[in-house]
Amino acid sequence: MLRIFRSRIVHQAKRSNLIFVFGNNTVCPASESAVRTVNVKQYVSGPEGDHRLTDFDKRVLVWSKFYKNVQEVPETISTAKLLKARDWFRIRVSIFMIIGTVLGCMYMAWSGKKMLAEGRTIPKLAREKAAKLREDHIADTAQKAEVETKT
Repeated sequence: MLRIFRSRIVHQAKRSNLIFVFGNNTVCPASESAVRTVNVKQYVSGPEGDHRLTDFDKRVLVWSKFYKNVQEVPETISTAKLLKARDWFRIRVSIFMIIGTVLGCMYMAWSGKKMLAEGRTIPKLAREKAAKLREDHIADTAQKAEVETKT
């Protein structure tokens, strides 16, 4: 992510004649007039306390183990800390979804083998359902015909 961010800054620096300092590396402007030096860390992390938190953000910070409970979370934190907590949260949710998917697949395979051992296959169930519907239809038409003959 930092590389992408740096490459965007380098592109903007070339367009707006700025010098950006990345540790030992410096991106020089196209012309030496109107030169300004900007520290990249300002853009990456931001100043402390620049982002107001919602209740969900506070819970994400607690679930990501940045704070012990919701009461300890301050009203504002840096954007970088919030993004890091969201990344951890996203990773954990993805891992739980993977585990749930694997468990679901294992259950479906187990239940399918169990149904096959009992002799309940999908084509057989479909034939039974169609036969039952056919019988119900025949019984309904016979009942309607009987009612019509009485009147």
